[in-house]
Amino acid sequence: MQDQRSPLANIFKQAQVMQNLTKKFNELVPPELKDQCSVINLRSGTLVLSVKHQGLISRIHYLKAELLALLRANEVFQYVKDIKVLGRS
Repeated sequence: MQDQRSPLANIFKQAQVMQNLTKKFNELVPPELKDQCSVINLRSGTLVLSVKHQGLISRIHYLKAELLALLRANEVFQYVKDIKVLGRS
């Protein structure tokens, strides 16, 4: 991949960013959520997560205020205002 401006290079770069955010997210969350969520987007203050199990959607909704406080205390996620959760198909 010689041209770093190519669409494919941009996709790979974005995927790497999401992997790094997922890793950081997993370092911050309670053990029950660790390795159960993947960051799939972070835009306009909204963190979008994908979860392994549908049951986690309601759990994250219940913990949303606590999670937002944890995330905002970290430099990487300091501007997160909301969390959206999607189940994996």
